[in-house]
Amino acid sequence: MLIISAKSQTLATKDVGRRRLDQLEGLADNGVQLKRLVLAIGKVFFEFARSPVGRAPEVTSFIVNGNADDLITIQKLLSEGVGHLAFEAEPRTKATSNFEIRDDEYRLHKIFCGFFEISHRKKRRTTFEAKDLLSIFNDTPSKAISALLGEIEQTEEKDLPEQLAFFNAFYDMGEKSE
Repeated sequence: MLIISAKSQTLATKDVGRRRLDQLEGLADNGVQLKRLVLAIGKVFFEFARSPVGRAPEVTSFIVNGNADDLITIQKLLSEGVGHLAFEAEPRTKATSNFEIRDDEYRLHKIFCGFFEISHRKKRRTTFEAKDLLSIFNDTPSKAISALLGEIEQTEEKDLPEQLAFFNAFYDMGEKSE
C-alpha cells in the first residue's frame, strides 16, 4: 500500500496550480491577460484569507459591477477563462437587493486553491469593480490589487509563500504605491 504524506500532497497541489497557471498563456487567445487576471484575483483572495479580521471568512467568489463597456470587456475575458478552466461560473445566488441583475458569480478554478492557499469551498462572495479588474492590464498590478483589496495592506514580499513569490515581478512588490 502506497502512502503519500500530507506534505507531499500539499507540495503537489501547489506545483499543479503553478503549472496550470503557466499553461494559460499558450491556451487562450488572451492567455497573457487571463494569467494576469488569475494572478491578481488569486492574490486578492490570498490576502482575504490571510487577514480575515473584520470581513466574512472564506471569500472565494466574486461578482462584477461597473459601467456597461467595462462589464462587457471583463465578462468576455472571464467567459474565455471559464472555457479554459481558469474560472468557474454559476448563476448568481442570493441577490442583495431587488434591483440586482441575475448575472454570473465567478470563482477561480479549484486547481488554483492550493497554489494561492485559499479555500476550495464555495462560501462567500465579494464584488469587484470592472474598471479595477481592467486596470490590472493598464496600471502596475500592485496598484490594481490594492484597489481590489480596499483597505487591506498587501503582504510583504518576504512573507509571501514560495509559490506566490515566484511571481513577485508581476505583483511589483518592490515598488511602493503613492
